[in-house]
Amino acid sequence: IMEDESQPIFGFAFDKLKTTAIARSFYEAISNFAYLKDSKADFNSSVNSKKDIWHLRADFTNKLSELLVPHSDSIPIQNLPEFEIQQLDISSIPDLEGCPVDPVRVFAKRGTE
Repeated sequence: IMEDESQPIFGFAFDKLKTTAIARSFYEAISNFAYLKDSKADFNSSVNSKKDIWHLRADFTNKLSELLVPHSDSIPIQNLPEFEIQQLDISSIPDLEGCPVDPVRVFAKRGTE
């Protein structure tokens, strides 16, 4: 999850290998974050008008954020797994040196319901 002025940005990926999926989702999140920064003035209208970036729409990202970051005023959701947030170290990725992001990995803990 990346966030800028309360606008959450996510990266989604799937692969047979967990490490590949994590890397792909991270790079997608960076790409989505760059799109936000480049089109800040018309980001919402741009996202709402383009079908291929539906996952950046505020209505979707806000609902997903509420699931991952519990709020005291949220209605409890039954059978939602407990999530763990892990900080990612990007210092060993030369292409991202100096990138002003604080990436995290969010995953469901094993054995929770």
